Amino acid sequence: MSVTTCSSPAYSCASSGKGLEYNDGPKRADTQSVVTRIRRVLFVCTGNVFRSMTAEYAVRRAVGVQPAGVAVAQGGQTGCHTSRSWDISSAGTLDEALIVWPVVRDHLRTHGFDVNGHVRRTLTRSLLDDADLVVAMSTEHQRELAECFSYRAPLYTDLTGFPGEPLPDVDEAVPDYRTNLEGRTVHVRRTIDRIVALAPAFARRLEEKER
Repeated sequence: MSVTTCSSPAYSCASSGKGLEYNDGPKRADTQSVVTRIRRVLFVCTGNVFRSMTAEYAVRRAVGVQPAGVAVAQGGQTGCHTSRSWDISSAGTLDEALIVWPVVRDHLRTHGFDVNGHVRRTLTRSLLDDADLVVAMSTEHQRELAECFSYRAPLYTDLTGFPGEPLPDVDEAVPDYRTNLEGRTVHVRRTIDRIVALAPAFARRLEEKER
């Protein structure tokens, strides 16, 4: 999987100087005030076919957003799922037509998630501005959000009780992933298991904001 640069046509890289701080909850990219009632959550990873997709499905189940594996189309996209309280969605920084690897799809199925209908999305300024909470799945996504959008986002693990813990992509954790099938499979499964296991803690953070 590739590392995204800010030259992607999906990006508007002009620095606005906004959204660079958060305090126990992120700021909207277009405001200077901390969002106290979170309604729209956007998970960001590289391809939107692994980590952010897993977080989207796991968290929406944890907060009761539709039965597992049922996608609710919004604006012609299936990458957004809606409940009476939250819109849970995801996107990737890499602007390429990617597919969900079979090992990802199959392991998510063991957790009760059917991602066959998932449609990946590329991160845009519009998606970012529409979100109350933008969550980076790993440290490289934090850097890209800061450099390309002047937006400082917390890590998924920051909001689930394990601050600073990265969730690296396959090529970072398994440099020879193209030939090391076993290593690739183990990393994918462990990462999915970790994201899914932390989803209830993430859901509790959202519910606390409702009180």
